[in-house]
Amino acid sequence: MSNDGIIKINDSTQLSAVFSDVYKFWLSKSKDGRLPGVSDFKLDELPIKILPWSIIADVITDDGDTDYKFRFWGTQRASLIGFDMTGKFLSEIGSKDMRDGNTVEYEYVMKHKAPILCQTPIVTSTGRSIAMNSIRLPLSDNGERVARVFSAIDPDNVTSEHYAHFGTDPSRM
Repeated sequence: MSNDGIIKINDSTQLSAVFSDVYKFWLSKSKDGRLPGVSDFKLDELPIKILPWSIIADVITDDGDTDYKFRFWGTQRASLIGFDMTGKFLSEIGSKDMRDGNTVEYEYVMKHKAPILCQTPIVTSTGRSIAMNSIRLPLSDNGERVARVFSAIDPDNVTSEHYAHFGTDPSRM
């Protein structure tokens, strides 16, 4: 999997309104150029619209191997993909494409210690290409090391075609 759909976010990156609000919130928690702290990034301070589409993943490193354990998995995210990953690891995602794509994006955040916009390509059942837009933000336990990753799907970008891709029902929205 390549980094083609990954855009490193900076002040000139075009973001949707809700992603712009989340990014500004993340920036406001950064002190002296350090990564925002896990204890400073409070979900209840984010726009309510984004919460059901959000996740928080803990970075778990063991003997040089890294995995991500989902501490929080929003309800709409679970409805979209058809299952809840709270308490589970990224490596446990059954779909190889989804698992590999997420791994590339999380590793990018870890390596660059930077927020990213992801435009993950999806091919619909009719052969049409669409994107799943998400934001990924690094959070730290010491200002340097990425200890958690916040991620959210843009709720204004989700269509019935996204649900069809995952074999789920948009009426559960």
